Amino acid sequence: MADITDKKGKKLEWYKYVVKRYLRDILQDLANSKNQMERSYYETRYACQLDAFAKALNVRPKLLEKYIKK
Repeated sequence: MADITDKKGKKLEWYKYVVKRYLRDILQDLANSKNQMERSYYETRYACQLDAFAKALNVRPKLLEKYIKK
């Protein structure tokens, strides 16, 4: 599987401006959730979106999550 950089070593613009922000927003919503039902919803949403973006970028979800948390 590929890294999150293209052949020239630049970060993919799509990753930087769409994926990272979107997943970080979900993590922020998860941190601000008030009850278990909300937490469960955001955890499931985060896992599904992480998997979908990882497939689109052709990387493993764990690698993508590592870059999101930086």
